Amino acid sequence: MKHVSLEKKNGYEEVLPITNSGKELTWITTPDTFIQRYGEGEVVLQREKGKIVVYRKFREQQIITTHWLDSRYNSTSHGTLLLEKITGRKDFSYPKSLYAVMDTLKLMTSDDDIILDFHAGSGTTGHATLELNKEDGGNRKFILVEQLDEHIKICVERNQKILKNEKINDSFIYFELAKWNEQAKEEINDAKDLKTLEKMFDSFYEKYFLNYNVKVKDFKEKVLKEENFKKLTLNDQKKMFLVMLDLNQMYVQESEIADKQFGINKEDQKLTKEFYQNK
Repeated sequence: MKHVSLEKKNGYEEVLPITNSGKELTWITTPDTFIQRYGEGEVVLQREKGKIVVYRKFREQQIITTHWLDSRYNSTSHGTLLLEKITGRKDFSYPKSLYAVMDTLKLMTSDDDIILDFHAGSGTTGHATLELNKEDGGNRKFILVEQLDEHIKICVERNQKILKNEKINDSFIYFELAKWNEQAKEEINDAKDLKTLEKMFDSFYEKYFLNYNVKVKDFKEKVLKEENFKKLTLNDQKKMFLVMLDLNQMYVQESEIADKQFGINKEDQKLTKEFYQNK
């Protein structure tokens, strides 16, 4: 807005404290306080869809309401439909509203923070961080973590397209954890029959990390030959193989990447050290 007045003037448009849902409210500041906050940029007026909307920026120590009812927090229009517009596909259920995440970040972060989302999903946190930086000139960075392949694919695609389409001059780097027991798990689940499982077992106890109480010799010479074991369904047989794997050793530890048994090439070792800023 070019000019704001608290007095009625010809040619000026009156703004009333009415929400998008039509609920009538009252202004909560005195005229002097409003002018002060407007001058400091804490109160912002914008024209949206033909009307003037008043926004008040979040402040430190401000108490936030429990329920966020503004239409911008609607997960259908600003989550599902937004994601579909970006990727051109409907392959993710219930993504969060971009603006719900943006406003959360406004409350919780400084403009140079590193934001960690350990359940990245469709990548809304990354998208919100980029948009917030663009909005306020911040230099926030984000780390997204996701396990499901289908989520990783859409998360990466979404954030790459945001960077490209909005011409944001930032890089988006993604890494995959080096598999150890996870590789064995995938091989077990992909097995088509018991014969394949038996053949795999000959290398399992040499290549992978089994639980300390697994008796390899007994399993190989006794359990595999028992009729009751052979009568089990293939899925139940797989479960008996899977339970032997130590779940704490599903991926290669950063401290072990130079061990030749894992086959991590020099380039990946170097990149890992640079990422963790290890010398």
